[in-house]
Amino acid sequence: MFAIQLFTYNAVFSKPHRILGIYMVLIGVYFFANASFITVPAGIDHEANIFVVPLFLALNPFYYLYVKALTSPKFRISRRVYLHFIPAVTFLIASVISYFGNYEITIPPDAPADTVMYNDFLQILTGLPALIYAVAIYYIQFLVYLAMMILSLIQHKSRLGHYFSYKENISLNWLWIFLFIYVIFSMFDAIVYFTGVFEGAKGYYFLIMILFVNFLGFFGIKQSDIYLHKLTAGELSARAQKAEKPEEVIKAIEEKSQSDNKYSGSSLSDQNKADLLMQIKEIMEAEHIFRDSNLSINDIAVRLNTNYKYISQVINEIEGVNFYNFVNQYRVDDAKRLLKDPESKKLSFEGIANLVGFHSRSAFNNSFKKFTGLTPSEFLKSDVN
Repeated sequence: MFAIQLFTYNAVFSKPHRILGIYMVLIGVYFFANASFITVPAGIDHEANIFVVPLFLALNPFYYLYVKALTSPKFRISRRVYLHFIPAVTFLIASVISYFGNYEITIPPDAPADTVMYNDFLQILTGLPALIYAVAIYYIQFLVYLAMMILSLIQHKSRLGHYFSYKENISLNWLWIFLFIYVIFSMFDAIVYFTGVFEGAKGYYFLIMILFVNFLGFFGIKQSDIYLHKLTAGELSARAQKAEKPEEVIKAIEEKSQSDNKYSGSSLSDQNKADLLMQIKEIMEAEHIFRDSNLSINDIAVRLNTNYKYISQVINEIEGVNFYNFVNQYRVDDAKRLLKDPESKKLSFEGIANLVGFHSRSAFNNSFKKFTGLTPSEFLKSDVN
């Protein structure tokens, strides 16, 4: 169900949704291949076993690629992406060879009477079962990809201030919870495998994994593609009004993004920087564009028909702040004006926060305190006195 929803996502067919959709299909196949109560009676357990280890080794790369697609504005599904699946493909080839090979299968003498053994090409070749290699590779993947996902989330958090004037619904805090569950689940998995403490816990293992997958699917469907959908919302809206197809819109925006990257190294003269900053301040002060609670740096770039990286450069170099603080300073100044205005007395703090462009009262309070050293209540009292 999650895969169907992700592949029919009606707003923007984004890369994170594609990756998560493919993952949901593969995890469904993985569960089916492990469901011996279905495959054994159906007489397809040997065939299903071909896919168990390869799919097992494809899980960690998919987690990483999904996080990377959500947190990186420059993420592309290039040929390099497929390198992550070399272990999975290698074991798929070994599984196919094992399936068609006519090897002698040795069942350990102490194995239970109902033990089922399958051909194992790697065991014949090296003396060690394929599962040993697979588990070792899986936990190496786990450690490497976990570190890379944490790094991606940290970089995403520091990057937000350069692109957006808000943090609500784009900070990806739920992914930190996902990583915590991911670590706990992997530790439980390791304990089960290496110690055999929970010998009869296979059912609980799959139950926990199903809950884990459902958590990822639920929040993954709700999560929009931040750097494509949020950052280019103005362009998406304008093109949608022209009845352009979503895939054509995405392609055009990606091409523009590549063009932006191409020219991002070019320099602006001091006069150009001063002129651009004046234009930015003009639309801030004359049009109150900062009151748009979902304002992104690209929205301003579209209005001024320029590269958003130039805007970021000018704000950083001349004003000495990032885009987030630059816009929120205007919002706080506007809020101060409203708090002093007798005609605005009927407005609550939350009403003023929403009016000047903040998503929530907590964001308003934090920014107000940051720029004035006072809370809105303290400012109001000091102004009265």
